[in-house]
Parts: sequence; structure tokens; C-alpha cells
Amino acid sequence: MPERQRTLRDSLDWSFGLLSAAEQALFARLGVFAGSFSLSAAETVGADSADEDQAPGSGQVMDTLGSLVDASLVRAETRGGQPRFSLLETIREYALERLRQDGNWVQARDRHAAYFLALAEPAAAALAGPEQLAWLGRLETEHGNLWAAMSWLVGHGPLERAVHLFLVTWRFWWLRGHAAELVHWGDEIVAGSGDLPPYQHAMALTGVGFTLIANQDPARAQQLFEQSLPLYRRGSEKLGVMLTASVLAVLGHLAAIRRDYSGASKLLAEGQAGVAGAARR
Repeated sequence: MPERQRTLRDSLDWSFGLLSAAEQALFARLGVFAGSFSLSAAETVGADSADEDQAPGSGQVMDTLGSLVDASLVRAETRGGQPRFSLLETIREYALERLRQDGNWVQARDRHAAYFLALAEPAAAALAGPEQLAWLGRLETEHGNLWAAMSWLVGHGPLERAVHLFLVTWRFWWLRGHAAELVHWGDEIVAGSGDLPPYQHAMALTGVGFTLIANQDPARAQQLFEQSLPLYRRGSEKLGVMLTASVLAVLGHLAAIRRDYSGASKLLAEGQAGVAGAARR
């Protein structure tokens, strides 16, 4: 490496060597965060428990995190009255290298993805309601971490969780001007969704289809909605019938946009008949 990089590496090695074992372990795990993170997120990802379902205590990580701040390896700031933490990118890369070496890479990434999926869960309803602005701001603060969580779930699975994260956050990506990222994740999910069970495959296709409509790409959206129909029709449950009717309604809407009014009328009538039949069951 160039001398400047060797000097930086030597400095990081020296600083890391001064840390206790607990501080070294937490420092390495914090490398999974992209951008800033909250104390709650640090406690979840950095907890020393091997039990994935065990919630760490509120003070379990705080003291160790404070030591890393004192050692200038972690930066601390206050946003909206709440503490936030971050690592400089060069330090984060070093932390990730250490994380891969200590064998906790997969566990830390799984915990990170699970935490941000749970954090985003209420967004599905909130982003369509009166709390929209507050949630847009909250998710924008975690933009980098949402990207990292989606990347991990798409690349390492389970893909069902990637689909779920996509469905609960798509309005955020779209409304905050991250449409290109939204389309990117939609393409990634569709590419791998063929291995999902039929219902989940169909949900992935329709979820991405709606985002393509929002992103002014009705032709690709139509293809995905048409692919989802036979998957929904495999089941006889009322929910499947209702979802089939919803897809037919969207296809009818797209047909009307193309001025295919006869086709639109047939699609809408078919969907209406399906809903009426489900209601009589």
C-alpha cells in the first residue's frame, strides 16, 4: 500500500490493540451500520448474546460504546434530541475487516437487517396517513441502513424478508426521490422471486408492479401484473380471489390509459364478478 495508507493502517491497528476484548467485539460489529445509528440499534447488533431472539438490556452496550467514542473510533452527535453515532468510512471499512475475521459477520448482518425491518414495519400504513412527513424524515435518517439491510436480504436471504421490507418502504423510496434505488431493488427482487412460494412470488410481482406505475413505466408494470394472475388464481381462498380482482382492476386501468376501453371493460367486469362470487361464499 502507499505510505499514507500504511500509516493509517498502522494507526488503526495500534488503536484497536488498545481496546478490551468487549470493545473490540462491539467495534467490529458496528461496521455493519451504513451512516449513523441509534443506541437502540447498537444494542441490538452489538449484544454479546448468542440467542438471536433475546433482546439485550438497555444498558448492555452503552458503556462500551462510550469507551469507543472516548477512543475517537466512534463519533457521537445529537439529532432531534436523540443521540446518534457513526464511524468514518475508513474506520468502518477497518471494522468490517475485523468483523469478517472474528467470525460474527453473518450474525451481525442478520441482526442489522432484522432490526431495520422491524423499525420499518409500521411505515406501510403510516406513509399513507397523517404521520407521513414524520415517517419520511425518520426513514431518511436511516436511508443508508435501509439500503444495507435490503442489500443483505436480497443477496443472502431469506428473500421473503426482502420482499416484505420492499413492500413496507416503497413509498419512502419513491416520495423521497430515491426512485432509481426503488427500481433497482424491484429488479433484484423480481429476478430472484421465482423460487418463492406462489403467493409470495405473486406479492413480489405486484409490489414491484405498483412501484413501476408510480415511476411512469406502465408497460413493465403490466407484464408483472399479468405474471402474478395465474399465481393468485392457484388458490381458492377469498384473499386470493380479492387480490386477483385487484390485479384485474389495475390491468383494466392500464388498458384504459392505452385507450383500449373494450379490454378495460372486460377486465373490470371479470374482477367485479370475482369479488361478487367471493362475497357469496
